Amino acid sequence: MPDLAGRTGRKVKDFGTEGGIAVKVATPKGAERIARFGVELARKRKAQRKPGKITGVTKSNVMPRTDGLCQETAEPIVRETGGLQFEHFHVDDAARRLVRFPRPWTSSSA
Repeated sequence: MPDLAGRTGRKVKDFGTEGGIAVKVATPKGAERIARFGVELARKRKAQRKPGKITGVTKSNVMPRTDGLCQETAEPIVRETGGLQFEHFHVDDAARRLVRFPRPWTSSSA
């Protein structure tokens, strides 16, 4: 494991042997691939007379360099396709909405 450090300067080894470390890699190419897959799926659903909408859920408020990249990449791709709606929620808000208002989130393909 490389000798990684966080923004505070604490090194991975400073956390001891308990717990875990997660490293997230996000690239524009990967974000674009995921967004285009979502667009294709939404188009197929729209052809079946279902809502043509893509909902992005990220932690871009606390992880701007990774999740922010995904949000910034996906939104223009969805908007340029035309005929599809795009909405974005931060994960905490999305979880709250899912519990409080489950009907709009229900996928009829499941």
